[in-house]
Amino acid sequence: MDANGARFWMCSDVGDWVLGDGAAWDSKRRVLHLGSRRTVKMSGQDRASARMAADGVRGTVDAYGTWAVIASDGKAVTAAGAFPQPVVLYRVEETETVRDAAVGPEGILWLIVEAPGGGRHVVMTDVLERWQPVSLSRPDIQPDRILARPQGGAWALDRRDKIMARIDGVPFPEYLFRSFSPHIGRPCVENPDPPVMGRPIALPVPDTWELVAAAAASIGHMAFLFWTADGDARVVLWDETRFFPPDILSGLAAPFSIGWVGESRWAVVVEHAGHAPVFRLPTEIGAVVDPVGDYYPLPGWNGGPLCNTLHAPVHYVEKSADESRENPKPRPLHRLSQPGLVKKAAVHAARPFDSGSPKTVWHRLYLEGTFPPGTGVRLRLAVSDHPDPPPQDRFVPFHFATVPDLDLSPLSSSVPKGSWVPFPSEIPFHQGFLDCPRQRDRSGLFTVLVQRPGTRVRSLQGRFLWLVMDLFGTGQAGPEVAAVRVYAPRFSYRDRYLPDLYKETLSGSEADAAGPPSGPDFLERFLCLFEGCLTPMEDRVAAAHGLTDPDVAPFHALAWLSSWFGLTLEPALSEQARRRLIREAMTLFRSHGTLKGLRHALDIATDGGIAQGRIAVVEDFRLRRTFATILGADLPDEEDPLTAGMTASGNSILGRSLFLGAEEEREFLALFRPRIAEGAEQEAVVAALFDQFAHRVTVLVRRDTPEAVTALVRLVASRETPAHVETRVVAASENLVVGIASLVAVDTALEPRPPLRPVTENRSRLSRDATVLDTLSLDPRLG
Repeated sequence: MDANGARFWMCSDVGDWVLGDGAAWDSKRRVLHLGSRRTVKMSGQDRASARMAADGVRGTVDAYGTWAVIASDGKAVTAAGAFPQPVVLYRVEETETVRDAAVGPEGILWLIVEAPGGGRHVVMTDVLERWQPVSLSRPDIQPDRILARPQGGAWALDRRDKIMARIDGVPFPEYLFRSFSPHIGRPCVENPDPPVMGRPIALPVPDTWELVAAAAASIGHMAFLFWTADGDARVVLWDETRFFPPDILSGLAAPFSIGWVGESRWAVVVEHAGHAPVFRLPTEIGAVVDPVGDYYPLPGWNGGPLCNTLHAPVHYVEKSADESRENPKPRPLHRLSQPGLVKKAAVHAARPFDSGSPKTVWHRLYLEGTFPPGTGVRLRLAVSDHPDPPPQDRFVPFHFATVPDLDLSPLSSSVPKGSWVPFPSEIPFHQGFLDCPRQRDRSGLFTVLVQRPGTRVRSLQGRFLWLVMDLFGTGQAGPEVAAVRVYAPRFSYRDRYLPDLYKETLSGSEADAAGPPSGPDFLERFLCLFEGCLTPMEDRVAAAHGLTDPDVAPFHALAWLSSWFGLTLEPALSEQARRRLIREAMTLFRSHGTLKGLRHALDIATDGGIAQGRIAVVEDFRLRRTFATILGADLPDEEDPLTAGMTASGNSILGRSLFLGAEEEREFLALFRPRIAEGAEQEAVVAALFDQFAHRVTVLVRRDTPEAVTALVRLVASRETPAHVETRVVAASENLVVGIASLVAVDTALEPRPPLRPVTENRSRLSRDATVLDTLSLDPRLG
């Protein structure tokens, strides 16, 4: 509500709009915009011939762009890319045939091999020749397609039965096998993770659907392309945790191959087409999807399936000059055109704005948006006294930026046009919903007075307000709308401050009659020019107390606000941390110089690092868990921040938890290096131990913490600890290591197996936090 008592209604979320054809909502940036679409007109899609094309063999491409293809007779797999002439990677028996191939990130070439009787099995071969090829099969699945997993392993897919089985594990390298003495204990099975094909799972689709093709992406998604008995093709995406609802590919009845182009874009190919339609998937709601407006040409395409690869963009096989398949060459599928957007789209508010009174005069409209050159928005408003939509001829237009001249009536020149406002929002101290810089007449806040052109009295009066919006673009650029707000009722300067002789005298049919505006109506709208400037000023004055509230004060005012408390805002602090520091300053002052205060300050500075377990503060004398047990000392742990009384102490008790003089190589022993004596010197050692670790605090941070955050932790810790306390910041381990680091969520964490990190010069430590990686190349001549 503003200073004049007017409230506003707003559309600023996807649920506030009903999107028409061609409109789209960006959930990350939270803006409404024109969709990217290209109409597909591909005639003569024959499923019989497309099915034969879908059954064709596929090549596979690695991260280097080298490739492996199946020979024309299906007896061998050859690789090329580093040099023109191919080399043989694998050859099957004379009675066998290779049907599909895929390469995984761990250096495994996966093959589907068909035996003479029609049975099919999976062959996993090591491109680096660390072990001999291994065959895997199950009687309940006959796979004809193989998809590598970005996490390692593969999925064997049976298109006929619409089932698939996961393959995990790798063989032991041959050089690890050696003979051991019979007196040395060895596991029953040397390889703890042997290759195994799991139980098949079924795709959750109707039995009448036909599975045509499938592809995988490095982001962890798998796409399955289906044909239905009637209608367009469907695509089902799966991220190994859930199946997304099927999306319908508009205008495509017989696409026969699919591949990942990048981000959320998937390409399909259709017979005899010169380009590949690309779709943005998944929609997560199961909708009819039009291709994006970008153009992906297929020059020289041989008409076969897209290559099997995890890396974007997907490749297609180029036709050889001699029309043979002995030395085909894959080419990446690249975009040729600039973004292709629809030129017009319409949306409307999901529900009318209800003022509750039929006497409401709707006052002013604000719009937050961005308008590149040649783009614009036309808003149309209508009022009614009942919840039924009014007829289209009752809607009055309002233009923002560049709108095509679609109306040839004489009133088209009098359509109200929005004006740019040099503030992020008319709401006091609000930063607006746009995520881009403001630019005059191009981006930011725009406003227009609600009125109806061409009538004697131009105010818009009624209980319900209906809103429709048309977006206009150039085909390569379009407007973006973040929010629309409408204020009501109108605070009339004319009726409030001028004598009655200036008030409107027309009403009913006379007010609605066409013609020039009446004198009082013109005066009313003229005074609204001043009201539109004065009301936001009054609102800011009335809301001036918000400048002292750290939660709503502008960012540039935080330094001034913190000076009231004598606080120093470090440049490394985030905006959220600055606001919280000011808000909790008094609580922080009361605990300054204590362990509680240090934890509180670090939690603020690191945006919840203490509460989330990313940082731990420990008094050094409590780190005794890494020492040998001290005989004669009772060290309870009920108040220990590390164990919190959860451990069964064996101090002074002979039992399973008592260790005399144990000096294992442990991480904290390396940090503190305590020397635990035995015998008669125990009491002196205990006293020296507490003298050594008294008045010392250790701040444990995760080893993967950014250096800037670690430096901020050191700075805050040095300021918040008293002079007689020594503080240090130590990087704790990332993973749970039995016998070395064992406090989960303090100096250790239970996590999925992290990916290998490449070595960084002057920063990494081999075998500790980095590994020398050798990215796989299918062509062995690349090295």
